Amino acid sequence: MIKCNKSDVMKLAWALFEGTSKVGDFEHIEWSSIEELQNTEKTFALCLKEAWGREKEVVEMMRRDEESAPKTEQVKAWNWAEYKLGVKFNDLTPVQKMREVDAVVQEWGFGKSVWFCAIKAVERLIEMADHEPQYWTYKKIA
Repeated sequence: MIKCNKSDVMKLAWALFEGTSKVGDFEHIEWSSIEELQNTEKTFALCLKEAWGREKEVVEMMRRDEESAPKTEQVKAWNWAEYKLGVKFNDLTPVQKMREVDAVVQEWGFGKSVWFCAIKAVERLIEMADHEPQYWTYKKIA
């Protein structure tokens, strides 16, 4: 379950309050009229409301990613790459697998196949696990 990060919300609220943003730039506050928007001064309460709205949007996006990750081509390619290389990472979530493959796609360029990038991502994580076993563990399969 993904939760809002209260610390980040407060930091963002202070940054909005102390920054140069105007109330009219806030996307997550509903106004009943244009006059209300024009007559409202920036307060910390409004900045906090905007920060909560942004955080909720991020959490919702992460929740959607978490739900759809197991069905993505990146995760399917990752699982295939593990099979081809004869390893299994038990402690990785589908979202982590998707992000690892996406990182290699960006590194190698979008001209490479997602299956090629998955092999490279798994190989890279195997190398990292060999050097830092306290963070990543895998087992060899037949």
